[in-house]
Amino acid sequence: MAGEWLKFECSLPEKPETLAITASMGWDDPDLTVGKLMRLFRWFDQHTLNGNALGVTPALLDRIIGVTGFVAAVAATGWIVIGDTFVSLHNFDHHNGATAKSRAQTAKRVAKHKTNGGGNAEPNDIGNACSVSDALPREEKKREEVIPAPNGALSAEPPHGDQPNLNGVPEAPGSSPGRSGVPPCPYDLLLGLYHELCPTMPSVRADLFKDGKRADAMLARWKWVMTSKAVVGERAGQRMATTREEGLAWFRKFFVYASKSLFLRGDAAPREGARRFVADLGWLVKLENFEKVLEGKYHGDVQEVEHA
Repeated sequence: MAGEWLKFECSLPEKPETLAITASMGWDDPDLTVGKLMRLFRWFDQHTLNGNALGVTPALLDRIIGVTGFVAAVAATGWIVIGDTFVSLHNFDHHNGATAKSRAQTAKRVAKHKTNGGGNAEPNDIGNACSVSDALPREEKKREEVIPAPNGALSAEPPHGDQPNLNGVPEAPGSSPGRSGVPPCPYDLLLGLYHELCPTMPSVRADLFKDGKRADAMLARWKWVMTSKAVVGERAGQRMATTREEGLAWFRKFFVYASKSLFLRGDAAPREGARRFVADLGWLVKLENFEKVLEGKYHGDVQEVEHA
């Protein structure tokens, strides 16, 4: 369709990641890498809404791109996250604008809305302006969440009354999470990090996880990270994360830290008569367990996590 486009940075051919991919593939021309990256970005633009391709494997994408091992080389730079059941393009919005798939679905919703009487019998250029906002789907219902206490501690109390946003201004109950400055919880990317960095812990199914109470706990921990100030580490006194990328980086460190515990990863010898324990993602993000992990209660040297 005429007018479709992808974002292209002028510095892409010289970026360290591009050069690393070129070297990993055994090529001597970064322009070849750029061409393959554009095919990769285009595929995600055309066939996903948010950069998460569920059920797609690196081998399938390699076949589409025409080069074996290319997706793995890109993943090594952090531009792609490979999970057991998905492949996700990191910083999707950075590479892609409104996707063709999203544009097509929006157009379909608008047309259906007008057919059902939601629009007026006006000229097309006026009718679109009046009806598109009403035809778009309502934001996904907010999950019940755990609100961080003012001092940054975790609180299990349910929200009540007006809650302050990140600027200290009260917001009305039920307002959009985006308005508070907290990015939506990237469940699929967090699941991918867990599977990548905690390979000895039990894997979880994305569909079952996101539909249950474990997702509520994950959302609460995500919001805590995005709104609370670090006590130790290089960000001490500052918010631990302010963007989705910083939040993902925080959880990457958290999963690495958890995986170093013999007890949590299932390598500690159980007491006589007891079964060997191994933590899983649902256990890690449960409030009381999350707090103990951060405090170093499951590490032999009782060393607190260094980035919270």
